Amino acid sequence: KAIAKAADASLNDIVLSATGMALREYLTARDALPEKGLVASIPVSLRDADDESTGNAVAMIFASLGTHIADDRKRLEVIKASAANAKARLQQLPPALRKTQVSLVFSPFIASLATGLGGRFKPSFNVMVSNVPGASEERYLYGARLAHIYPVSIPFHGVALNITCLSHAGTLNFGLTACRDSLPHMQQIAVGIGRAIDRLEALYVG
Repeated sequence: KAIAKAADASLNDIVLSATGMALREYLTARDALPEKGLVASIPVSLRDADDESTGNAVAMIFASLGTHIADDRKRLEVIKASAANAKARLQQLPPALRKTQVSLVFSPFIASLATGLGGRFKPSFNVMVSNVPGASEERYLYGARLAHIYPVSIPFHGVALNITCLSHAGTLNFGLTACRDSLPHMQQIAVGIGRAIDRLEALYVG
């Protein structure tokens, strides 16, 4: 949050920036960095602040991870602009259409998986990144404090990496789930995210 405030960005922008930095480092080390920047699929809540209903209410936006940009500051600015534009386009949709947007956007992707063609066609995004708010206070079970909570999500054919963040009592925990064949030694991406956050802190917070 301190980095986000200093960079005039959102917490999600910083998560995307750290992800982009780690993936750029990982792919560059394998001589596999594409010329075009990778694209993240990001779920966005459609709930109002006072909405206490059950069930899912999410839409999906796509934003650049800026992996094609070497400069850390320029990369974050590109991510901020890309995410802001995607959110603005979502807000321009009629409220009724927003609720079905995720089905419309994902229909071709889901169809490819259902027909066994997943991974044979280039999807509209490369990695899924989500940030889920958790409890703001400490949690205990029979006196044992919950120290960290790491979410496990789902990779798909053609989208071999899923990153889900879950906040808990002032911490942000990154859960990375990946295909071990497509992304060997993927734990290096997790280490890279830690290094990226250190770099961003040094760059913006000092």
